[in-house]
Parts: sequence; C-alpha cells; structure tokens
Amino acid sequence: MSNILSVSEFLNIFKNEIEGNFANVSIEGEITNWSVSSSGHIYFSLSDSQALINCALFKGDLLRLPATAKKFKNGDKVICTGPLSVYLKRGSFQLIVKSIKAAGVGDLLSNFNDLKEKLHREGLFEPATKKEMPCVPVNIAIITAETGSVLQDFINVFSRRAFGMNLLLYPCLVQGANAAGEIIKAIDRVERQASKESIDVLVLARGGGSLEDLWAFNDEALARRIHSCKLPVISAIGHQTDFTISDFVADLRAETPTAAAEILSQKQINFINELSSAFTRIELVSLQAIQNTAKVIESFRPELLLGRILDGLKKIEKRMAQLTIFKHPESSLKLYEKLAEIDDLFNCIDKGIDQKLELSRHKLSNLGSVISATNPKKVLERGYVMLESKNSIVSDFNSFNELQQMDRIKISFHDGVGHVHKV
Repeated sequence: MSNILSVSEFLNIFKNEIEGNFANVSIEGEITNWSVSSSGHIYFSLSDSQALINCALFKGDLLRLPATAKKFKNGDKVICTGPLSVYLKRGSFQLIVKSIKAAGVGDLLSNFNDLKEKLHREGLFEPATKKEMPCVPVNIAIITAETGSVLQDFINVFSRRAFGMNLLLYPCLVQGANAAGEIIKAIDRVERQASKESIDVLVLARGGGSLEDLWAFNDEALARRIHSCKLPVISAIGHQTDFTISDFVADLRAETPTAAAEILSQKQINFINELSSAFTRIELVSLQAIQNTAKVIESFRPELLLGRILDGLKKIEKRMAQLTIFKHPESSLKLYEKLAEIDDLFNCIDKGIDQKLELSRHKLSNLGSVISATNPKKVLERGYVMLESKNSIVSDFNSFNELQQMDRIKISFHDGVGHVHKV
C-alpha cells in the first residue's frame, strides 16, 4: 500500500512534471471568455473545435507587451507563449501568457460569419418570411433543458403575469456536439403534436455561456429547420449581448429566456387592460346618460311652477282689491263662481304635475334597466359568449361561414376565455 498518494502529494508530482516539461510552450487557438479584472489582469480561454485551455495574462507581463495586446477580443485567433502552471488548490492548470500575437480570425467566429452571410444571401433573414406572433397565445411549446434555471424562470414569469396559458416542455440537450440534432428532433415532435395540442408558438431557450457553449444554435441544419417550421418561433438564447444564427432565422428574437416569457404574456396583459378600459368607458357613458336625464326632470320641478302661479295670483288679488265691484255683493257673485273655477283649474294642474313626475320616474327606471341589460358584463353573465377570429367579432352566421377550416376562434365567457378551431 506504499504506492497510495495523498491528493497534495499527487498534485505536487503533477505540478513538477508539468511545469518542468512545459516551461515555455506556444499554443494557437481562438480567444473566448476574454475578461479584464479590476486589478488589471486578463483572463481568457484558448479553444479549438475539440478542446479548451485557460490562460492568464498578468498586469506585469501585459505592460511589457505592445499596446495591441490589450485590444484582443473574443473570436480572435492568437498564438500565446509562456509556461504552464498548476494551481494546487483547484487541481487545475493554466497557461501563464508571456507573449500574445494575432494568428488570423478565429475558426469559430469565421465559421459563424460565413454561415450568416450564406443564409442572408439565401433570404432566410428577410422580414417578409417572418411569421406573425399570435395575439394571445394559449399553448406555448418550449424546447430547453429539463433542469436548470431557464425553465424555472420561464414558469415564474408566467405565474406572475399570465393566466390560462399552458407551457408544454420538450426537453433536450442544448449544449454539446449532439445538441443541434436533438433540437431538430424536438422541433419535429412539436410540429407533429401542434394540431393535437393546439400549440400557438414555439420557444427555443437556453441560458448564457461562451461561444462554444452556444455553438449548437449556430448549426446550419438547425437554422434551416427553424426557418421551415410551420409554427412561429421565438429564439431566446443566452444574454443580451449573445447572438446566434438561430436568432436571425427565428420569427422573433428575445434578448433572454425571461424576456421571451414577458413578451408572450404582455399581449394578454394589454388585452385585459383594454377590456377593462372599455368597461369603464361604458359605465361612464351610462352614468352620464342618467345624470342628463335627471337634469331634464329637475328642470320640471313642481315647486318652481307653483311659485310662479302663486306670484301671479297675488298680483291678481291685489288688483281685485282695488276694484269697486267687491263693494256690491250682488254684482260679485259671478266673480266668486269664476274664482271657484280657478281653484278647480289649480287642482287639475297639481294632478297633471304629479302624473308628469310619475311618468318621468318610470322612464328613468326603464332607462337604467336598459343600460344594465346591455352592459357586456351582464350579457356574458347570462350565459352568452362572444366569438372572435382574426381580431374581428363573429357576429352572425354569414361571418362564421367566411372563416376557413381550422381558423382559430376565441370564445370569451364572463369568467375567462377559450379557443377552438373551425372544422
């Protein structure tokens, strides 16, 4: 058992062998993950299509290099020279860069640009080929890894911002040599089940990473499959600064997977807000109609009319007091008879005013009933539904006949919405 080594013993032997045999090695590769620390050191990776090695260019060495050394970036193909160093605490090794020089454009970035130009010439990026996103999607297919934060972030956004929307997961690899083929197969599965599941839109989602991590989404076969997909496709790959070929051929690019979830749920939020505003306007118009009717009734106030009549009677009484006819009772008999007729006339006026007020109250009550009955909310609560297709209301049988087979029809109930297809 004497040949058993501790971890530190083994790594020290490894360190001595590596650092002793590779004290000055030159390695050519493509820069990825280029990062400048606050202390001025630069950390990056050198990679090719099959492997990757970590590198460190410390500030002291950087000061001795030409100024152009600071201008390298991801995608640049370079030749780095220096010793290999083993970091015992992590059991890893890296190249300590003493010199760095350009070796041409990196293979990965060059391949990316070549494919982008090729597909652009073929018209795969043209806006005219982009499919329109559904107004309010209900069933959303998402192709992404089953584990990880992307799917959970998507679900969290939906739970906060949307209701009645179903998320259908089609899990597959999203990184590695076999990922592009797996994603293509997942798109095939989505299309086969699109009619059965009433799928409205497809989302390709993956979190951020290096150029190598996202390389599956730069595959030509995958790009052509996305372009030929019958469903609208949203590409939500990486972070805001990450761009893949999938972003260019998809019908819509979202900066992040979370942004894709927000885009899909935003139209539903806008629709709900517009519907709420419409109901509010209806209520305001109804209230205004009631207030206007009340003002009309108020203008026929009986006390104002009676006041004017009493004022007139007082004037007549004053003038009659001045007449000498009241000094001769026998001559005033006919006048008393006329006054009695006037009293009868006032009684008729009182009854007429009461009848007019009662009729106005009845009309006002009927107006309130009509307004309440025609309120869209009340109509839907009585068991009716509202049909819409292609952003238009299906109001009669003729408009229903004008719909094509498999056209999507939205059904609005008083407590939610549903969707069917014409058969």
